[in-house]
Amino acid sequence: MNTKNYISLRDPHLNVFYAYGDKAHLENNITKAFVNVLESLNDEQLKKIVLNLFDFDLKDGKYQTSFYLQKKPNIELIKKYPNRVMFAFSPTGKSWGIDGLDTKNEDEIRKALKEEAKIQSQFEDEQRDFVENTLSEIMQVRENKGSIPDGWLFVDVDGVPTLVVAMENKLYDLDPYQLNNHIEKSLLITKNKPNPVYRKYDDILKLFKSFNTFLCDQFIEYLVILNYSKVDDFCSACRADESIRSRLVMNFGKELLDIAHPGKKDFRNNQTVRCYVSYPYLHEINLSFKDSKIELWLSFGPTQQSAKLMLKTIDQININDPHFSHISYGFHLLYHRGRIINGSYVTDWNNGDYINYWKNNIDLVKTSTPKEAVALYQKMYDDGKIKKDCLNYIKEKLSGKKNPILIIPEISIVFSWDYIDASKDGLKEFGEEIKDKINLALKEMKLI
Repeated sequence: MNTKNYISLRDPHLNVFYAYGDKAHLENNITKAFVNVLESLNDEQLKKIVLNLFDFDLKDGKYQTSFYLQKKPNIELIKKYPNRVMFAFSPTGKSWGIDGLDTKNEDEIRKALKEEAKIQSQFEDEQRDFVENTLSEIMQVRENKGSIPDGWLFVDVDGVPTLVVAMENKLYDLDPYQLNNHIEKSLLITKNKPNPVYRKYDDILKLFKSFNTFLCDQFIEYLVILNYSKVDDFCSACRADESIRSRLVMNFGKELLDIAHPGKKDFRNNQTVRCYVSYPYLHEINLSFKDSKIELWLSFGPTQQSAKLMLKTIDQININDPHFSHISYGFHLLYHRGRIINGSYVTDWNNGDYINYWKNNIDLVKTSTPKEAVALYQKMYDDGKIKKDCLNYIKEKLSGKKNPILIIPEISIVFSWDYIDASKDGLKEFGEEIKDKINLALKEMKLI
C-alpha cells in the first residue's frame, strides 16, 4: 500500500496510532485505530464505509454515530437498532477450518491452525509458536463463553436508530465459534442468524486510501509499521525510518532477484531472499536486508566436490568495484549426511594466501574420519592459519565420534549498498545493478 512517505516515523510517537507500550500489534490497538478513523469521517465517507465494509446501504440523511471499545453497551440500547451486523476482520479476512466449520474438536482446530501457520511464516519455530499461542487463546475464549466484541458502531439516521455493528478483529484467521457467540449474546440474534461479514485488512486500507485524509494515511502507515501492509514504491521503502526500512525493502527482494537472475526464489530466513542457481560450484545467490545495508552474497564451493573443482579452476580473486564489500574465505565441516558441525567454521583466516594454501593441499579436501579431520585442524593451526581455541573446540567436538566428515573450503564474494544509494535509480535499475555484480563475480570465478 503506497503512502506519502515514512520520514516522520523517525519518532514513532508522531504517529497517532503507535502504542506507547511494547504491544503495538495487539488486535485491540488496531481496532482502536480503526475506530479513530471512523470517528473522523464525514457523512459521505461513512456511507461508503458502511456499504463497502459492512454490506449495509444507509439511506441518505444526517448521520449520528457512537462507538464502544472493549465494553459491551446496554442491552436495551442494542434492542433499539433493527439492523445488526457482525463485522469480522483480519489480515486473511476469513475464519479457520473447513468452510468456517464451527468445530469444538481441538485436534481439528490444531490441524487448521498448522495450515494457517505455514502461510504466516516460513520458519518452523515461528509456526509452532503461532499454533500453540493461538490455540491457547481460542480455548480460553471458549472456556469463558462470554461475549465482548472488540468494538461497536451505532448509526442513527436523522435521529432514528438504524444500524449497529459489532466488531471482532484477529491477527490470524477468525474463530467461527466466537463470532457465533457474539451474534447470539451481543447482537441478540438467535433465529435466522446472519453470517458474519468478513473483510481483509487490505479491504479497509483500499477504502482509506481513496479518502486521502490525514487519519486515513496515518492508519495505513500504522499497519505498515506492524507489517500488515506493504509499500508499493521501492524508493519510498528505502527512505523509510531505519527501524522498519529493511523489512519494507525485503518485500521487493524476490522481484529484485527476478530481474537479476533466473531461478526459483524463496526466503532463506527473515532477512534474506535466496535464488537457486545451477553453476558447477555456485548453488544459490542470497540478497540480505540488514538494518544498515543491503548485501549480495555469492558463496562458491558449498559442497566438498564443488569446492575441489573451484580450487582447481580459479586463481587469485581481484574485484575492483565501488560496491564490492569483502571476500569471506571460510572453512567448515559437515557430517556425511549433510548436517553442519556447529563451531567448525573458520572465518578469521590469518593471512591472505587461502587459495594457494588449499591448492597446495587439495588432497586434504576429502571425506575423512573424525580423527583425520582433527589432524587437518592441527595442521592449519601449525601452519598459522587458525587460532588455538578453534583447534581445541574441534578436538572436543569430534572426540568419540565415528561418522565420516566432509571437508568444505568455501569462498563468499560480498557486495553491499546503503539504502539511500539503492533507491537512487528505482527498482528496475537496482535489479539491473545487482545483475551486473553477479556477472562480475561469476566472471572472476571463471563460471562465465
